[in-house]
Amino acid sequence: MIKKLFLAFAIWWIVINAFAFFSMQRLHLSPGLDPVEKQKDSNYTYFKPLEEFKNFVGIHARRQSFIHFTIAKQGYDRYVSVFFPLYPFLIKLGNMVGLGYVLTGFIISNIALFLSVVVFYKLARLEFKKEIAERSVFYLLIF
Repeated sequence: MIKKLFLAFAIWWIVINAFAFFSMQRLHLSPGLDPVEKQKDSNYTYFKPLEEFKNFVGIHARRQSFIHFTIAKQGYDRYVSVFFPLYPFLIKLGNMVGLGYVLTGFIISNIALFLSVVVFYKLARLEFKKEIAERSVFYLLIF
């Protein structure tokens, strides 16, 4: 069962990441994140796109990831106090080990997704047949 789920996850992961990487190359999307100047009323440094992250892992440094990287690097501020601390804490640990903020976030997110797929399958299997549970995982991944 785990092998089948891992295979589905691996195929999904390869397809999604290949699509993202080629889209970024073709559409010339802005890569990665870089610290920008501090806001006037804050001790916080925010992040902006950074050219050096224009690679496979850097394409995932988008949207709210800059907030989590900033929390991991500088701690909480009144503007970001609504975010749970586990993810930024794990990113900070990974950075302390030497993986860097972006790579650590990428690894943590993918591990969490795979574990979510396993738990989702087990929950679906409690209520439905094996085929329906597998199809549910498929629909979860393509969503």
